[in-house]
Amino acid sequence: MKHYTSINDIDNIDSWIEEAKALKLMPLKHIDLGKNKTLGLLFFNSSLRTRLSTQKAALNLGMNPIVMNVSGDAWGLEFEDGTVMNGNTAEH
Repeated sequence: MKHYTSINDIDNIDSWIEEAKALKLMPLKHIDLGKNKTLGLLFFNSSLRTRLSTQKAALNLGMNPIVMNVSGDAWGLEFEDGTVMNGNTAEH
């Protein structure tokens, strides 16, 4: 597997640009790629563009995105070292 951490890691940028244009015209071209897969999205801070664009990309790939906005959809999460799940508090 190749890791792309820099624009210099792309061997042929022109082919990537052409592929991006083709996907823009046919966004559901790879809809079977994510069939029977779920993408879980967990947001600790408010997000609009990132959440919506990621959800749309997942749908275009045939995935089922599940979103949890921790700041509004859940009790506060405790994640400090030594936190004990003792049944008296909401969730850890």
